[in-house]
Amino acid sequence: VARLRSRSQLFLLVTAYLFFKIKCQINEMTLEIRYFLSSLFYGSNECLITNYSKTLFVVIFP
Repeated sequence: VARLRSRSQLFLLVTAYLFFKIKCQINEMTLEIRYFLSSLFYGSNECLITNYSKTLFVVIFP
């Protein structure tokens, strides 16, 4: 019974981790696209880099 419980807990942990990872990747992608579009509109790569580093910081430390 203990082994079964630990296995189910491990499964839950893994699924939660994968879900979180996928969610973060999707957020990164959408932010990349958003800032790419904004850089196209404003034509300033400097702005893009600063915004991107900020978003990366937010994604890593939510």
